[in-house]
Order: sequence, then structure tokens, then C-alpha cells
Amino acid sequence: MRWLSLTLIAALGVLAFIDMLGRTTPFLTSFPGRGQLQFVDITLASVNSAEVCHPYRGTETCYWVMRLEADDSRTWRLMLEPLHERQDHRYALLQPGDRLRLGQFEGRAYTLQRLYAKTSTPGLESTAPLLSEAELYEWRYRWFVIQALWLILDSLVIAAVLYVLWKRRRTHTASQLLLAHVLVLTVLAGTLWSWRPQPLPEERALVDSPVRFFAAGELLDCAGAWGRTTRCQPQRFLLDDQARVWPLAYPASWTLSIARGAKLDLGVYHGRVYRISYTKASADESQKCGYQQNPLARRTNVIWLCEDDLRIIDPDRDNLADLQAQFAQQLAELKFPPPMPYRWAEQAYLELRAQHNRLLLIVLLGLGVFLVQFLFSQASLPRR
Repeated sequence: MRWLSLTLIAALGVLAFIDMLGRTTPFLTSFPGRGQLQFVDITLASVNSAEVCHPYRGTETCYWVMRLEADDSRTWRLMLEPLHERQDHRYALLQPGDRLRLGQFEGRAYTLQRLYAKTSTPGLESTAPLLSEAELYEWRYRWFVIQALWLILDSLVIAAVLYVLWKRRRTHTASQLLLAHVLVLTVLAGTLWSWRPQPLPEERALVDSPVRFFAAGELLDCAGAWGRTTRCQPQRFLLDDQARVWPLAYPASWTLSIARGAKLDLGVYHGRVYRISYTKASADESQKCGYQQNPLARRTNVIWLCEDDLRIIDPDRDNLADLQAQFAQQLAELKFPPPMPYRWAEQAYLELRAQHNRLLLIVLLGLGVFLVQFLFSQASLPRR
């Protein structure tokens, strides 16, 4: 079993090398020193996420960033790492018309302060420093120390692996290399499986939560990978007038705009929204109920009556006005469809699952090829 232990050691060295490359890359990007930030005041036009792609060895590497756009069409990429570290998503609550002060360097906003709010936003003060210069450099120092310690540990692991493999270089290196590929692809397949989209609940399991809509926003939901935030996805959410944030289940499940102050029913399951509909009128309102004179009484007798009761009491009455009201209500429902039907969330889930399954299938096919090669190589070895 010596070859198996050596293969595991080699796989550990490969993972340490990949981790070292991931931690070294941020050191190569420019970061402003103290006094290099240029402060500029802008009027915010929009806050939105964007996918940035760069060519790399014949392919494209893509990642998500958050951009601030001013009313004069200038844009800045927002520094998100310090905000993600302290779970501060207030940048997503900024509204068009806000006055902001940015500390920018080479087209990237490193500090952010809200100077004036055109509209009062629940959960965010009218004047609030979201990321100050002192907090930025304090985070940078902590990040530098942590990354340096991890790089030292990776270097020690790689050095130890190379030493062991050099001392045992007479073993079957081809088999070890194949098994190392199998182990790395197995870890990759397990990681991809953990990234599968959140399962879609049945529509009957959704719980309707009545809210009054205030604004819609979008933030970046980032998961850590070996100490570095490398996997980010846009996360849309609704903000109500009570400063509560309602995240949508899937990024591409909602496209329609909603008027501020509209009453909504959110179909929620485990804190995520899968359906958005306008609040329906109560049964009494839809039937036009109210206190009216009893048609069967000769004297004054005011009772609570609805349209259905009047039809029973007086079947010969003219129902033209009722038919016109029902037709107008149907037209209103057609003119204002639900902002996000359940079928939209279902379609978004199926698209995400198909993308995830295609990527996982490619990794599993590669894993199967290396595993078959490893088994054939073991079968061809001379038996002692």
C-alpha cells in the first residue's frame, strides 16, 4: 500500500499548489497606498451587478462584480471584500438619486459614503459611511497577514511532498499520477455537487407573507474558496417598508417592475421567495358588501348585504352593472399580471439545474476515464 500513500501525498501537494496560485494572484493586482485615493462626489444612477470575462489560455475566466453608475454615465467597480467579511450588504440598499462620496483608484471604488438620500430607505441611514479609509486599510492588513500565513503553510506542504517523492522516486510514478488525477477530480466533483441549486419546493408548500413593497435590489452572494472569495452569484431581493429583506430563490426568476408602495403577497419557503403576487381583495370587498336597506323590509332595516345576497333576494334585478364591474376587474388582472408567477421560479430552477448537471457530467466523464486507465495500469503490472 506504499504506492497508495505516496499517491495521496502527491494529491495533497497538487491541492496545495492550486491553493498557492489562488492566493498569489491578488498580490499581483494593484492596491492603493495611503494617500493615493482620490475622493469624488457623485449622484447615483444605479447599482447593478455585471459579469466580467478575461481570456485565459484560449478560454475565458468570468466572475461577477458590483458596479456603481453615476448620472453622468461614469462607472466604478465597488470593492466588496471588506463588506463581505463583516456581512454588510447595505450597499445594495442605495437608491438612484443618492449623493455618494467615493474613494477611487484606477477606476475602482475602495471607500463608500452616503452623503444625502433623495428617498429615505428602510435599513439605511440618510448619511452613513459604508466603508471608511481606516476600515479599508485595517482589513487590508488582516488580509495580508492571513494570506501570508497560508502561503507559508502551502510552501511547507509542497516542500515536504517533493522531498518524500524524491526519496521514493523508484515507485510506479505513472500509477501514482493517474490516481492523483482521480483523487483531484473526485474532490472537484464533490465540490460541484455541493454547488447545486437550491431544490424547488412544491407550490402548495409556499407560505404567503403580505408586505408593502419599497424597492428592489441586487447584491453579490459570495462563497469562500480556500480563504478567498472566488465564487460569487448575483442575488436579487425585495425590500419592504419595514426594512425587511426578502431574497429571491433564483437569479433569473424575476423581471417585472413593481410600483413603490404596492401591496404584495410573497410565496416564501425557508426564507426565500418563489412567487410574488398582488394582494387580492377580501371576499367582502370583491362582492361589494356593505350596510344596506333590507329589500324585504317595509320599514327601515339596515343590514349587512353582499351582491350574492341581493341576487338571491331579488333575482329579477338588473345585473348589468355587476357584469361590467366583473369585466373591468378581469381587464385589470390582465393589465397587471403577477410580478413573479411560480412557473417563472420553476423555469429558472430547471435552467440552473441543467447548467450544473452539464458541468458535473464533464467532470464525471473525466473521472471515469482516469479511473479506467488506472485500473488497466494496475492489471498490467507484473505480479510478484
